[in-house]
Amino acid sequence: MSSVPWHDRSAESRVRQIKYTKLWKLAASKAVKAKMRASSAKWRKSHKEVCNAASKAYYYAHRSEMLARAKAWVRDNPIGVAAQKERARARRYGLTVKKLREFLKRRCEICGAKTGGRWGGLYVDHCHKRDVARGVLCGNCNSGLGFFKDDLKLLRSAVRYMRRAA
Repeated sequence: MSSVPWHDRSAESRVRQIKYTKLWKLAASKAVKAKMRASSAKWRKSHKEVCNAASKAYYYAHRSEMLARAKAWVRDNPIGVAAQKERARARRYGLTVKKLREFLKRRCEICGAKTGGRWGGLYVDHCHKRDVARGVLCGNCNSGLGFFKDDLKLLRSAVRYMRRAA
């Protein structure tokens, strides 16, 4: 592969690409395809700058088409978009989608609410230092912990204040 877009390459280069594509289609065995994939990945890894430049050039040359295609996909696949968001949310906290769903079936770990108060859903509470899931909170409890910046000293101080003021 070259850093030059396919339509600006020499005829010889295009012929090589066509041959590779035909070889790929003809390669019946999984072993041959695996070998071709590995070879291609190795080349891309050793030529990152070239690949990145080619990708960037292609993107800028076809930006409007790519954005239109992406918008159309989002519009036409609401279930796919929801699944992507769910996978991204699970991955953010180091969970599987199944584990995330189990988490969200629980009640708020502080107040016991089944829903998230004025914001609706439940939230995955996580450690901001390690980005590890700790539990599930409703919107109010999640915001409360956020306002206290997950600082136990501040929370203890707030409890002392509430006891004195009661």
